[in-house]
Amino acid sequence: MEVFNELVTILGGTTIAVTALAWLTRSLLTHWMSKDIERHKAQLASQNKLKIEKLRAELTRQTLEHEVQFRRVDERVAEHLAQAFFDFMRTCRAM
Repeated sequence: MEVFNELVTILGGTTIAVTALAWLTRSLLTHWMSKDIERHKAQLASQNKLKIEKLRAELTRQTLEHEVQFRRVDERVAEHLAQAFFDFMRTCRAM
């Protein structure tokens, strides 16, 4: 019976030690991974912010480019309309 008690004591102590070591390892890995995840999330947020700013700048540049281009087109249309109106008025006066 004493051998059985000693065996249970040894195995029980080993089981408790292994369980404690497994719990500690799991806790440390969870803590380390959560820090790594937070760092990665911050890095992604920073990269996304930079990409968004680049896209905004490109969109602003294209918007200004289109405004200038269409302003020139509008000026030409206005010039042609004015010329057509003056030609029409000249034709009407000649009749």
